[in-house]
Amino acid sequence: MPEDYVLKRFLLGHEAEVAGMLGWDETEEEIRELFRKDGIREGLEMGLDKVNALNAMLLESGRIDDIARASKDKEYQEQLMTQLLE
Repeated sequence: MPEDYVLKRFLLGHEAEVAGMLGWDETEEEIRELFRKDGIREGLEMGLDKVNALNAMLLESGRIDDIARASKDKEYQEQLMTQLLE
């Protein structure tokens, strides 16, 4: 929650009451951890989608050797993504 969020002081001062009203048993730190894990999961899904799109594009172009090389060479994979997907 941003430091300048108007209700932050109130919500933190009444954390137990607010959590009880919302049915939350988690502390602010636990909630942050849940958001962090959710962000990691979402980032992984986005990364996989991007790799799959690159592989599909290379496969359609018959560039099998590039798929093999990109699977072993992260820098080359990033170079291909920049050239073909952005």
